[in-house]
Amino acid sequence: MRHEVIKVFTKRNDLRHLDAPPPEHYHDYIMKGPENLPAEHAENKRSPLELKRAKYFSHFAAAHLKSFRLHRAHGVLAKSEGWRNVSEHCLVEGVAADVLAEALKLSDTERKNLVAAALMHDFFKRKEIAETKARGLAGQHKAEEARDKILEESGASEEIGKIVSAASDVKRMLDPDVTLPEKIMQYIDDITMNTEIRSVDERVDKVEQNPLYLEENESGREIFGGRTFSQAQRDFGHAIERELAEKIGIPPAQLPEFIREKIRQRIE
Repeated sequence: MRHEVIKVFTKRNDLRHLDAPPPEHYHDYIMKGPENLPAEHAENKRSPLELKRAKYFSHFAAAHLKSFRLHRAHGVLAKSEGWRNVSEHCLVEGVAADVLAEALKLSDTERKNLVAAALMHDFFKRKEIAETKARGLAGQHKAEEARDKILEESGASEEIGKIVSAASDVKRMLDPDVTLPEKIMQYIDDITMNTEIRSVDERVDKVEQNPLYLEENESGREIFGGRTFSQAQRDFGHAIERELAEKIGIPPAQLPEFIREKIRQRIE
């Protein structure tokens, strides 16, 4: 099967040519790396549903390869680096963002920016975790500042930068000028646990129990009127869920399943 050449940026921002498989195998290429493609692309080793899922996510990733450049540059894309799960998580959030953008009838520009931000939002996660482990909340803030600067230098628009930040910036939800795409980004990150769409409570409960973010969690009390960061995140998550569900015309508790079902429909 004839391969094609894809151009991606290295972390020095120059072009490197990678020998990559045709579009139906981009999922394996992006998610597992070229060294782990099935022998001779053996589709018959997967179930029909698995093949459909791989094909859908493959084409989605192929259509947004530009958003994965920063993943590669900052060590969360290559399988050998051991952080592949971050790119997988971002890919799922990108698809969920596109589902909600379509359901909410966002403009083409809003949809494009939202999806790009969702795909990129955790590209600096490896450095963020390292800085948080080393310096606590101060290190986390330093990493976030560095992430924003890298985004700007990469050519990402100011709007994309704001949406990326909204994934973790619960304080931003207090701003009366917060945009709908920013709210959607916050919500999507509130319900995506690794690569699964779950409920707000399940996702926030898991983060709340992570000792790495204990200092950040307690720091929220001064910002959110005595509530911890996680308590505020949970409250905002449910508030955004109600707002989005009302716009779509479904009960709020059904929104995660609505997203899952729309993704299933796209796959099938």
